[in-house]
Amino acid sequence: PGLEKWRNHTGIEDPVSGVGVGYLIQWANGFCHAWLIPTFFFISGSNAYSALYRRSELLYRTERIHRLLVPALFIFIVSQLPYSLGYFSPSHPETQNLPLQ
Repeated sequence: PGLEKWRNHTGIEDPVSGVGVGYLIQWANGFCHAWLIPTFFFISGSNAYSALYRRSELLYRTERIHRLLVPALFIFIVSQLPYSLGYFSPSHPETQNLPLQ
């Protein structure tokens, strides 16, 4: 009867801490998730600071536009254009019953 307090929710004995191992893993997982986005912003900000330290603001902006905006626009146009053309085509079932003005 004295060992009942040392068993966690799975029934495995945990005489070291008296706290279930699953609870500790869940707490550590929650702690890591709470700091995930702030850590990402810190790393991103430190990289931007070091990039601005080495070059001018105009060069930094030009490099970011070519590196991030141009591929994003290309992917957006390539992936969304067929869907939009298909939706507005006359053979699309949803556009056949529209009243013509």
